Amino acid sequence: TTNGGTSWTKVSSNGEIHNVTAIVQDPRVGFQNIFYYATGEALGNSASLGSPYRGHGVWKSTDSGLTWARLANSNTGTLETFQCADYIYRLAVDPTNGNVYMAIAGADHRSTNGGPTWTTDIGGACSGSATAESDIVISSTGQVYIAFAGDAGSALDGIWTSASGNSGSYTRLAGNTSPAGWNAPGDYDRMVLALAPSNENILYA
Repeated sequence: TTNGGTSWTKVSSNGEIHNVTAIVQDPRVGFQNIFYYATGEALGNSASLGSPYRGHGVWKSTDSGLTWARLANSNTGTLETFQCADYIYRLAVDPTNGNVYMAIAGADHRSTNGGPTWTTDIGGACSGSATAESDIVISSTGQVYIAFAGDAGSALDGIWTSASGNSGSYTRLAGNTSPAGWNAPGDYDRMVLALAPSNENILYA
């Protein structure tokens, strides 16, 4: 829509996967024409009827959403074979450098070049289902926060943070009963994250 919702134009073709689960804009000045959307509906909406709908990775637009192209390496498997990136729960763009993150089942994937290549920087185990849901938020200074569900296992559950997003740089803020009051793995499920825009030291889970 270009008129605040009065009218709409469908811009994805009938042959593309339509279970879009996340949309994000590159917030950097000079790059705000770049958008990404993710696919794979594991939870909620029509998936609440008991059948998740696999996706096929991430699509990118460089003309403010008029046209879209699939980023082939965001999901390299076939439609018939499960892989973790079939379910993408959140996309985020680092406002300091444009790095793109996708929160998937049991892992975080990151692209440092706008989508042609992706790396796994934390997590990676995938149970073959939609479990181990994850979420991600990034502060205005590029501090990355990632949450993993309680069914992700004791080595991964909870909240992790990194100043760079690089592999091996993450530290766990909470998980596996620590600090006091945090539930044990298996005693909670999916988490979502939010940073307070008025004070980015305040993180909600």
